[in-house]
Amino acid sequence: MCGERSLMGVFDISVEGGEVVEVAALDVSAEAYLGHSDDVPTIAGLLDLAEQARDDGADEVTTDYPKGAPEGEGPPSGITIDRDRDAIDDEECYTISDYTPAA
Repeated sequence: MCGERSLMGVFDISVEGGEVVEVAALDVSAEAYLGHSDDVPTIAGLLDLAEQARDDGADEVTTDYPKGAPEGEGPPSGITIDRDRDAIDDEECYTISDYTPAA
């Protein structure tokens, strides 16, 4: 379902003031990613990515929200982007879990 991407794995990401301030790898795939790039996205960045894909005419863009949560209220639980359904490995999938808002 999801294409081969450089940003793969499970991460614990801390954001302050709209900027990523800390990234911890929680699995082997994530460990391989750390140190190769500093472009770990924020939730806002992922939503911008989804919106840009829609604007660019992607074949599929879905933004899922937790069961019972109104769309656009609170963080999404997942974002899937397929820019070209006939292409292989161009899909992007992001899962957001264990979100804790700043105190």
